[in-house]
Amino acid sequence: MMEAKCDELEASRNAARDEIDELKKYEEQNLANGSMQKYVKEIQAITSERDEALNEVQTLRMEKEFLMQQLKMLKNTVEEDEEKCNAVS
Repeated sequence: MMEAKCDELEASRNAARDEIDELKKYEEQNLANGSMQKYVKEIQAITSERDEALNEVQTLRMEKEFLMQQLKMLKNTVEEDEEKCNAVS
């Protein structure tokens, strides 16, 4: 009878260990998912910052192109004025 009770207690202990192992795995999985959500948010924030920076770069390139055209027009105007001054002299 004692041996049967010991076997029963040992089986119960093994079942409890299995359940504890399952709960630990479940907890680790939940922690991993929580960490993944944290990383996803960080990735989204970095992606957003990158997109803003790319938009700013594109805007600056367009401004540079506009200013280069303005400079070219001014140079042409100066050259024309110099030619007129030289022609008059």
